Amino acid sequence: MTLWDLSYLDNSEFDWLSGGVPVLNIRDDRELRAPPRTVAGGHGRKVGYRFHLVTAMPGSAAVDSRWMFDAIASDDANGRARLVPTIQGINSLIALEAYSRLDAFFDSMPASTASRHLLLAVARSSFPVRIKLSRWQPFVLRVRDAFEARGLDAAALLKGLLG
Repeated sequence: MTLWDLSYLDNSEFDWLSGGVPVLNIRDDRELRAPPRTVAGGHGRKVGYRFHLVTAMPGSAAVDSRWMFDAIASDDANGRARLVPTIQGINSLIALEAYSRLDAFFDSMPASTASRHLLLAVARSSFPVRIKLSRWQPFVLRVRDAFEARGLDAAALLKGLLG
């Protein structure tokens, strides 16, 4: 099961920001997954894999979730540029207590190819709420294995996270 399959959505769930930016508004806690094919959007436009996603949870402000897609697509060449938005996004989800979204994000991060800087930032910024995240420990173990496969000193890089 991949993180994104929006085929169950109808066009009424897409809104358009100025400049024709597609926005998907999710008003419940359905699992979010990226479309394997183009999904028809409003006004005759198409919404592809790279759309801007805003999730709204009951009693809270909307959260811009495009940082998730950027983090998942990161590599060592561009990972540092994505650190601040990723940490801010994780902090927003923690503030909203959207732990299931964080768990889904952990499952989607490709530890073998994602930026090492970003992987460390994700693990460290979510550390304070790790007890509430069922997928945090498996994520950190995957990161450790990926670092070892890259020839990095995983024990030193993940110091304090594994124990």
